[in-house]
Amino acid sequence: MAAVYIVSCLAGWYLGSVQSVLALEIRLPIEQANTAMQGFFNSILHSFVPTPSIREFVVVPITYIILIIFSLALIQTFSATTLPGVIPLVGAGIIVVVSWIEGFAVGQFTLGPLAQELSYYVGLDYAAFMGNIVIAAIGLVGNVFAAAAGVNISLSSAHPRRYSTQRRLTAFSMAWKDAARVYVIVVVLYALCAVLEVTAPF
Repeated sequence: MAAVYIVSCLAGWYLGSVQSVLALEIRLPIEQANTAMQGFFNSILHSFVPTPSIREFVVVPITYIILIIFSLALIQTFSATTLPGVIPLVGAGIIVVVSWIEGFAVGQFTLGPLAQELSYYVGLDYAAFMGNIVIAAIGLVGNVFAAAAGVNISLSSAHPRRYSTQRRLTAFSMAWKDAARVYVIVVVLYALCAVLEVTAPF
């Protein structure tokens, strides 16, 4: 799964840098999805303030913002790259495709702008550049672990001998237990990302 994310990320960055028609066609629906998610995120933030007239004067506690970013990222990752694993074999294919799209989007929207910053601003805002790189890398590692857990679940019922058993249901149950252990790492990584995004001075 790490290879899928890395290759798709580099492909997104390269095709975006050369202004490929394919990259531009893929970029539009991704931007629309990002805009929709941002609107959803803003609506949740506003729900913490009782009336619109005082929203601009009230500072939402930073803990809430961190919690919201963390929760939304975790829910999105679980539903897109782990939950499809309930489908034997086919679920693994779905997860690979979703992972490719996510990696491609990171290449388009993160690596591309960061590469431009490196070209023009390195030495002027080096801390910000490296900070964004670190946040993107941590999030990507979290995605890799979540996707690997989903693929493992999908393959468990199709190949139960991987868990030294002939019973598919037993292997499926054991795969979910493994996924729960993996998600301890995913939760820690996503929590770190959320904290850095909100509190880091870059």
